[in-house]
Amino acid sequence: MLVRAINPQLLPLAWAATHVALPAMSTAAVQAGLYNSGKLDMYLVQERARGLMRPLLHPTLQQQSAGFAAKAAFAHDSDEEAITTSTDKISAAKMSAAKLAEDIKQRQQLGEAGSAATAASSSWLPHDVRMAMRTHAYPTAYLEAVSSKHLPPEKLHQQLALRAVLTMRASFDLVTGYRHGKAMPEGHWLRRIIFLETVAGVPGMVGGMLRHLRSLRLMQRDNGWTNTLLEEAENERMHLLTFMEMRQPGVVFRGMVIAAQAVFFSAFAASYMINPKFCHAFVGYLEEEAVKTYTQALQEIDAGRLWPGKPAPPIACYYWGLPEGASMRQLVLAVRADEAHHSHVNHTFARLPQDGPNPFDKKDSDLVP
Repeated sequence: MLVRAINPQLLPLAWAATHVALPAMSTAAVQAGLYNSGKLDMYLVQERARGLMRPLLHPTLQQQSAGFAAKAAFAHDSDEEAITTSTDKISAAKMSAAKLAEDIKQRQQLGEAGSAATAASSSWLPHDVRMAMRTHAYPTAYLEAVSSKHLPPEKLHQQLALRAVLTMRASFDLVTGYRHGKAMPEGHWLRRIIFLETVAGVPGMVGGMLRHLRSLRLMQRDNGWTNTLLEEAENERMHLLTFMEMRQPGVVFRGMVIAAQAVFFSAFAASYMINPKFCHAFVGYLEEEAVKTYTQALQEIDAGRLWPGKPAPPIACYYWGLPEGASMRQLVLAVRADEAHHSHVNHTFARLPQDGPNPFDKKDSDLVP
């Protein structure tokens, strides 16, 4: 604007200096570590004032530019420490990015042996399976190391939650004829697992929904809890869809599921609005029982009494990153690991302030230690 007001004939030269010289200065600024430090604009203005455009300006403007350059140089020198710190942060960020890329590559290799072909031809998968949030690609050593763990109840809400879970389990075991250490036919196992997964998928959705609505209602951040709870709900639903590939329930069974969902959803939602800590403790102990159930199933598989030589459904290979043609044992190991970390997450949530930050915002932080 100043150049135009003083001498319109100098506009072409000013345009050339701005569009040719400034990109070069921008590159120099990036190399100097100024780009992410908030000093790039100062750097460019300083370079202009130091004389790059001085031949295009009126003598009066040259004097003003010289004064401005002195001020900019003083500000730049006073911020050398901040610039150095920013450069260090950029270097650290580059190292973190390289480490993350390497870790992602390693995790992808866990399932690439057989799942690459599955992923390449995943168009046959149901749409909701392809759109599902992919779960952990668990290392084999971790899968084998997962075991039944119990958190002793210390507070009243934990004691009440444990009693509620044990009462529900005793009733369900009686109805389904399940007893720990007792062999069951394949059909009974599938019936039990499918029914339990229809129940296990409710708490995460209820908790995530209520926390989402609370965030909207109060116009406050949720601190990341909603994402973790909804991911848990979808993970449980994928358990259900996977085992339904092996058995399609009848009309009576579906009616029982509808009735159970109506009662459990209403009771859990009401309880969550009154005491969220009780509900998270309840889910933590419920998932402890799920880990016991799947551990029992693994013992039956290892004994050759359950699913001998049977491959896992193809959607399991896609969702868990299992190799193509993976066995049922590999599937049950992955499902048990899911249940173990749901237990860990909910036991942690039950002990935290409900408006505190989600501690599981880092990769693999929700795995059982």
